[in-house]
Amino acid sequence: MESKQKKESLSPSTFYRKIRPEYFSDSKNVSATELPREVFAYELSLITKNLKTEQFETFCRRLAEKLIAPNLIPQVGPTGGGDGKTDSETYPVSESISDRWFIPENGWTKDEKWAFAISAKETWKSKAQSDVKGIVGTGREFTKIYFITNQKPSSRERKEAQDELTKEYKVEVIILDGEWILESVYNNNLTDLAVDTLNLSETFKKEVVQAGPNDVIRRERLEELEKAIANPNRYFEYDHQLVDDALESAQIARMLELPRQEVEGKFDRAVRFGKKVGSKKNFYASTIKRLGRLLIGMMTMRVLLKHIGFANLLSMKNLTLPKSN
Repeated sequence: MESKQKKESLSPSTFYRKIRPEYFSDSKNVSATELPREVFAYELSLITKNLKTEQFETFCRRLAEKLIAPNLIPQVGPTGGGDGKTDSETYPVSESISDRWFIPENGWTKDEKWAFAISAKETWKSKAQSDVKGIVGTGREFTKIYFITNQKPSSRERKEAQDELTKEYKVEVIILDGEWILESVYNNNLTDLAVDTLNLSETFKKEVVQAGPNDVIRRERLEELEKAIANPNRYFEYDHQLVDDALESAQIARMLELPRQEVEGKFDRAVRFGKKVGSKKNFYASTIKRLGRLLIGMMTMRVLLKHIGFANLLSMKNLTLPKSN
């Protein structure tokens, strides 16, 4: 009896999918061949042996563009950063452009300069030391340095190395290791990026998706919205239409079941715009009312709580969510 109950139990998202399928993707996977995590981990460990250091640098830069900061410029010249000492770095863009990004880990502002060093050397710690020293030695006043490695040090080793380098060179140093790479690729459906940039077998390409009729319309609308949002001349500086379009983009991304970090990044962007157009309280209240039934897995609520706080949310005494039909 107990085992039967376990089999019949449903997760909240699965239950909601059954009663409200219109709020979920209707696309189907027609093949399921994908790069297994353990195979990719093995490929990462062989980067140097397989003479793929340049491909690895390209892969890491592309990964960072998607998850950290899109405004990265690669360095040209000899392997190892060339004369610039960095493998990549941010270039300045206006705030009106950076506000439109929905990068999950975005913390970059127009006044910051970030440098990226990428290495597949087994002696990652000494390499990080020399790279950070070289970057700081340029005198270009970088405000943050990322060191990306395919190695897998323990969490303690990585954190200790970060703290030591930050303290010694008076600049924030962040070390991203092989485990971060694996998590980033598989949590954000980026296996195709790994296959393409690291020249892995085409048999490892992600599953082919047959788009459903609803998803075709949603993707067309999402593309239309993103093009409009990315155009700094499309809206006024404080524009309610921009907020509405950003929020609709986030809603569609959730219904398409895009990677969670991308969806939350889009909601974060809508919140940033909302803060600029008027009362925070009114914006959050209206946002929650509009989302209503889309609070799947509490994803949207988590984004709102991050910005407004639980106490402020409870203070909205007149807030009511729409009822299901």
